[in-house]
Amino acid sequence: MTSKKRAALVGAALWLAVAAWMATLFSLSAQTGEQSASLSGNLIVAVMSVVNPGFSELSPARQLAAIAPYQHLVRKAAHFTAYFVLGALVSLALGQSGIRGRNRFLLALAIAAAYAASDEFHQLWVGGRGGLATDVLIDASGALLAVALATAADYLRRGRRAIPSRGR
Repeated sequence: MTSKKRAALVGAALWLAVAAWMATLFSLSAQTGEQSASLSGNLIVAVMSVVNPGFSELSPARQLAAIAPYQHLVRKAAHFTAYFVLGALVSLALGQSGIRGRNRFLLALAIAAAYAASDEFHQLWVGGRGGLATDVLIDASGALLAVALATAADYLRRGRRAIPSRGR
């Protein structure tokens, strides 16, 4: 297989990964508020069971009381992490498509932030959910970190020419 064909296959695989991750995010956003809370609650229970061996012996009411303080933090961390992954995938796909430097940075961030906004808009029609501007900001922050790291890695790997300076 030629290197050109291999690069095209890698590019197609990366764009498929972007689409699959977006579909996953859409699916998670389509969950009702109760389903979403249950998902994050189950994750907290699993972690608490590992870090606190006596946790599983507590009554369900005491378990709920113990996980309640972590629910908000876990949900917001999930937003950040999910869009970190999206930002990384989009940045890698754009890079494989030949888009570099500032254009890659801005386009990857714009795609991830626009998807975050559309995702919150979608949640306006899901029972027990709502679209929050703060969630878009958290999502965009996750994407921003991933895109910045991918851009920095590309810059270091390719040398100073990866991000053109304004004076050139």
